[in-house]
Amino acid sequence: MKILTLSFFLFSFLAATAPLSAQDLSKEEIEQIFRVKVKEKINLLQLFIQTIGDKNTGRETLKRTIRSATGLFSEGATIEVSNKNGTVERQSVEDYFLHLYKLPYDQVEISFEDNTVGMIRKTNSGNYQVDGTIFQRFTGIKRGKTVYSDFTIKNIEIEIEKVFDLNTPKGRYEIVLHNITVVETH
Repeated sequence: MKILTLSFFLFSFLAATAPLSAQDLSKEEIEQIFRVKVKEKINLLQLFIQTIGDKNTGRETLKRTIRSATGLFSEGATIEVSNKNGTVERQSVEDYFLHLYKLPYDQVEISFEDNTVGMIRKTNSGNYQVDGTIFQRFTGIKRGKTVYSDFTIKNIEIEIEKVFDLNTPKGRYEIVLHNITVVETH
């Protein structure tokens, strides 16, 4: 089962990181294509979070998953964590993933409800920006009993960057995740 799950992750990662062509597209085509690709990227992040939070994830799989998850983000990006007491803490992306794995529970269950993607806007640089919303349910279990659970709504900043290189002289678009901030936790 782990091999099948890991294969799915690798396939999903490759599919979600595949560059988008920078052809002249209509606004409607851009909206439709980018909206689908952004949702795929958020879904991939959620799969990585579930794998990292799983106490049964092996050390090598954990290292690869953290490296892949960190690679989804821009340099210097941060992720906020919160609890029901109202405490919100900002962490670097890598620290967030390491902290997630080291949580003091015997078992961690993380599930996500349908995420949303806002309006895609073009920037002066020719890139596109969009905000997404993530709905996350977290449960920490010790000795078979739930000792903590919460439901958190988070916003995520996303940029669809135009990249040029020798292989794609006309350019291509890559989806890069930026900061994740807490909206509310209960």
